[in-house]
Amino acid sequence: MHYLPLLTLSTLTLAQYYHPSPPPPYPTPTPSSSIPPPRYTIPCTVSNDAPCPTNWFCTPTMPPPTETSIPWGGLCIDRPTPPIVTPCVMGDDTPCLPSSRCTPTMVQPTDTALPWGGQCIEGPPPVSTPPSTSTCEPPVPTGKPCRVDRQCRWWSGEKCVRGRCAAS
Repeated sequence: MHYLPLLTLSTLTLAQYYHPSPPPPYPTPTPSSSIPPPRYTIPCTVSNDAPCPTNWFCTPTMPPPTETSIPWGGLCIDRPTPPIVTPCVMGDDTPCLPSSRCTPTMVQPTDTALPWGGQCIEGPPPVSTPPSTSTCEPPVPTGKPCRVDRQCRWWSGEKCVRGRCAAS
């Protein structure tokens, strides 16, 4: 025969209001050498960067506790250094370092008088191809006015050339 424990009102009330005590604060690590510790391994309490190395900060690793008396756990994380951004205009790599080239950061404007903005991004130099001559005549725009290829019958090969739809 099995017996079930009898729950009384006092044990239910105790269980309902029982909260375990918060864990003790993490010990502050002592630096053993000039080499910084591995990333993401130093426990800390959010808003207290004291256990973290210089220029690191305590970032949450769990949702904030509902009670303010419970510490909000986190880990020390190195602040990333943002890359230096050098603006440029497409087609002009002059402001860029030799290992960088101007890369677009916006859609090419339809108005050719407007500059095509970009920023210097490190990468391989552009592949230079020798200029070639073409015996084909460029398409002559004769169709309806347009600003982009989608306004023409692109499915049949028309493109927007100098503001007019043209067969290619």
